[in-house]
Amino acid sequence: MSDKNSILTKIEETEKNILSGNNAFNDFYTILCNPKLDSLSKGRIYNDLGYLYFKLGLAEIAKKCWEMALEFNPYLEDIEINSTFMENILSFSDYLFILNNTTNKNFILSINRQKLNCRPIDVISIEINGTCNLNCIMCPRRNTNKERLVNIPYDKIKTILEKVCPYTQQIEIGGLGESLCHPDFKKIVKTIKDYGCKLCFSSNGTFFDNDEMSNFLVENVNVISISIDAATKETYQKIRIGGDFDKVINGIKRLQNKKAERQSSTPKLLSKFTVSRLNYHEVIDFIKLSTDLGLTVTLGHVICTDDEMRQKLAIYNDSKLMEEYLSLLKNDPEHNFSKNIMITRPPFHYISCPFSAYKNLYITTIDGAVHLCCHTAFASTNKYFDDEEPYEIPEISFGNLHEQDFKTIWEKPEYQAYRYGIIKNKPYDFCQKCLVARGMFI
Repeated sequence: MSDKNSILTKIEETEKNILSGNNAFNDFYTILCNPKLDSLSKGRIYNDLGYLYFKLGLAEIAKKCWEMALEFNPYLEDIEINSTFMENILSFSDYLFILNNTTNKNFILSINRQKLNCRPIDVISIEINGTCNLNCIMCPRRNTNKERLVNIPYDKIKTILEKVCPYTQQIEIGGLGESLCHPDFKKIVKTIKDYGCKLCFSSNGTFFDNDEMSNFLVENVNVISISIDAATKETYQKIRIGGDFDKVINGIKRLQNKKAERQSSTPKLLSKFTVSRLNYHEVIDFIKLSTDLGLTVTLGHVICTDDEMRQKLAIYNDSKLMEEYLSLLKNDPEHNFSKNIMITRPPFHYISCPFSAYKNLYITTIDGAVHLCCHTAFASTNKYFDDEEPYEIPEISFGNLHEQDFKTIWEKPEYQAYRYGIIKNKPYDFCQKCLVARGMFI
């Protein structure tokens, strides 16, 4: 980045000009047209111009400016912290610099609310509780320390939300527990919405059966991922122990009716089907049921935390069962799954992290820890995926939000190094073995 004081001055002028309806960018282009300006200087100016567009939420224009910056000055990547790196580990520091130094913070916050893509972090996942009304056979709660199986106090959650919400486009509530079991769920949602963030959460769908909750969800939530895992009551009861299949289905219908009454497109409803030996034969019926309910289907194989679970539930380690499952998908005449469903055993090499881990993170509010993802937050001694031998996932945390500010944690060298590894397709060894990063989920 060239002189930060000059870019601050330009941003202050831009704020005034935009608020008064004037064109804020003429000065940049006037300088660029100066015939005495050398190529390297043009590169720096395009770099600053892209930076300014990015701050205003105009990402596509910013990208074009940064491409021009490199065309004129190919050395920018190597010699300075510049806006060409907005998609990697250097973006957050520059963002905070502007946010903390601009003379008109309300203007920046206003832009943020209007243009959420101006915020540098795509999604922040927050675990608000470990309590649940069900006891599902594949849930990691079964092997989790009981100290985590509680509702985190609202004040503790609020403190963390105040630190992270201004810098993310979306908050995802999830983790160990059923979010709607938290007694302060509505207060938590309201706090998130006050920061203009989009909101999504995972649920078992058992609390959608009253008008008050349905109306609240339609008014405040963008996406709900509902775990059902069965097309029949009999199979559902074997998997989601303590649940009521009919209650879930009726609750989804109620929620869809409330959306229709309000002519609302949100919350978008996803149906999750965790494939196992108990339900794989119902996959087509489940897809048809979800379609009838107006849900978008997501399929994913069960993640096993010990060998016993792997032998009892997984089908991906049994070629016969896997072949039967894939045949059901491929031979269904009403659906074309060839482009969407993985039809072979997971590859033995890392593909990529679909969660773009350099712009996402997972926070356990009980201890304030900032993790790479939910897998490192749920780390156990051994994790079995598709390999014959188990491998260890360390419980990695880069800092504690109850004790540190978000900027300090995000900028730690070891955290930057990890995100840089993701960008360069060279993540940690255990990440390379992860089923998610090897294409097992869609």
